[in-house]
Amino acid sequence: MRQISISAWCIIHYMPPRTLNLSGADPYADPAMLSFIRSAGASENLARLAVANQKSKINRKIAEAGPNYQEALAQGLQGIADTAETRGMYRSGQRLKDQNDFQVKAARGQSSYLQDLQDRLGDADIELATNIARLQRERDEQELQSRYNVARQVSGL
Repeated sequence: MRQISISAWCIIHYMPPRTLNLSGADPYADPAMLSFIRSAGASENLARLAVANQKSKINRKIAEAGPNYQEALAQGLQGIADTAETRGMYRSGQRLKDQNDFQVKAARGQSSYLQDLQDRLGDADIELATNIARLQRERDEQELQSRYNVARQVSGL
């Protein structure tokens, strides 16, 4: 069923918009409004569940990032030390410089990774807020349409 605004309907049917009093019309007397409320509630619940699931996965990755980072850092530093020892340069300044460079790069990578995960958490919240706002707008439009339908039925038009 295609819905149009009240003013557009009035223009199409050449009726002045003041012929119906919508203020006393109960939008919940319209079956279409009740159906919309049920489906919108289900849509909102599904959106909330999807975002909660997405956020829990991201939080799990954040929790795993610390131990994984420490393990990768230790392996990388040991690899640099082993390479220097194999080349007979274990006590050299080059090994220390390489290890320091590796630590700086690893810390930057870790920071970037965590920032990306935090951004994804924020994006999930924004997506949820956008979906809820869209559902609210649709509910408001459906309520206005339902008020119109009920007022029309009551007035016999």
